[in-house]
Amino acid sequence: MQAEFYDQYEDLKSRELLKQKNVWIEILRWEGKGPSKAMQEAFQASKVCMAFMGMIKMDSFKKHHLEQVRVHDKSD
Repeated sequence: MQAEFYDQYEDLKSRELLKQKNVWIEILRWEGKGPSKAMQEAFQASKVCMAFMGMIKMDSFKKHHLEQVRVHDKSD
């Protein structure tokens, strides 16, 4: 999914996948305000993305869009 889909979007700065027991968290960091509507529609049309989504129990799936307020960097 990374190579076939996400790498096509220059606005996507990083993608992380975290796990603790049975909880998975995917963090996408975007340049600007986040993914465009066109990118979201392309995700829904992508066979590889839909195959990934097919592995998720949708009753346990939660989607959040958060605004980054501040990043603390040791160089600050």
